[in-house]
Amino acid sequence: MYVLRFTVCAPIVFRNWTAGKRRGLPREERMGRAIGAAVAGYVVMFVAVFLIMTVSWTAIGADGAFQPGIWEVTGLWLFLMTLAGVIAAIAGGYVTALISSHPRAVPILIGVVLVMSIVSLLPALTGGVPEPPLPRPSDVPMFEAMQNGQQPTWLMLLNPIIAIVGVLVGARLKRGGATS
Repeated sequence: MYVLRFTVCAPIVFRNWTAGKRRGLPREERMGRAIGAAVAGYVVMFVAVFLIMTVSWTAIGADGAFQPGIWEVTGLWLFLMTLAGVIAAIAGGYVTALISSHPRAVPILIGVVLVMSIVSLLPALTGGVPEPPLPRPSDVPMFEAMQNGQQPTWLMLLNPIIAIVGVLVGARLKRGGATS
């Protein structure tokens, strides 16, 4: 009796289950998941940059990060900032694609990156950033360095482009190299 019930009912259950898989989540839930994936991707980017830059600061210190006596960053620090941005963007794109397969998840993350980049870039372009005190002390805590460090405007303009390319690379890595 059990075998008969299984052979009659199993195809019906399987057919309904696969139909549900084809339909997937309702549209609102898919878009909500895409937005949540983009937010999670941005959080991963933020945490990755913070961790990489903290390790970098610990490794090279103020003398390796800044020009002597001033708040201008060195070429080594510019390289480390760029590397951190690339790694973080790839990780953020990967996490976003991992959480949501919705085609708009990665573009939402790119939009968030662009908005946050513009918000951080506006004070530098409009002259709203106060000049840090001179001369720079030789022993600077990391958070004071983050507030007073002067990175070049060209890097601030380049960072969103680096982030967008990195996000796309990370999403593509997750999807196995398939075009999206």
